[in-house]
Amino acid sequence: SSSLAMRLSTFGTNLPERLFVPIVLSTSGANGSYFTSELTLTNRASQEARLEFTYTTAIGSGSGTATDTLPAGRQKVVRDALAYLRSLGIPIPDNGNQGGTLSVLVRGVPASNLGLVVKTTTATGNGRAGLAYGGVSLSQALWGPSYLVGLRQDNQDRSNVAIQNIGDVIDGEITLRVTVFGTQPSSSGSTAPPDVELSPGEFRQINSILTSNGLDLQEGYVRVERVS
Repeated sequence: SSSLAMRLSTFGTNLPERLFVPIVLSTSGANGSYFTSELTLTNRASQEARLEFTYTTAIGSGSGTATDTLPAGRQKVVRDALAYLRSLGIPIPDNGNQGGTLSVLVRGVPASNLGLVVKTTTATGNGRAGLAYGGVSLSQALWGPSYLVGLRQDNQDRSNVAIQNIGDVIDGEITLRVTVFGTQPSSSGSTAPPDVELSPGEFRQINSILTSNGLDLQEGYVRVERVS
């Protein structure tokens, strides 16, 4: 509780702030897909931004920290986020499946003036398909029980659930409980797989969660809550 209070008290000050990116990767996927992450950084401030990147591996190896700068009013588009981090000195191997979370400590400008967007896509047809997501500040993190709804598992759709610890090293480990509720077949009830312990920056994914841990569900939802 004291750590949480201390962290919350820094909001609205000039202290460095962190933005957390759930995943950046370069890895193969289902049905012959291969996903890579593009990173876009935008400095909307009138001063130079000093950035400290901390990469925590979830797939493969190569965790580490490196720094870079972004001049005032400039935008940097990096087609391969892992190659960029590797060029800064983070020891991410350049072969095999690689991926992990990314924490960006922002100095010199308020974190609200730094735009950070990641696009993770794979080639399909004549273009690319995937999703985009931004960096999450500590104030935007999920603190209480949270729900993911509309999950499906059939011949056309599958639902994976990923959870991360957005905390810093001083915050320590957390334990999360993921409870699965089945809505189809009806009267499926709920199941709680073993609790998951996560170190700061750690990423864990439960693939096809509706059919994991002995389940056989077509539709459902999950509740994620911190228990320690």
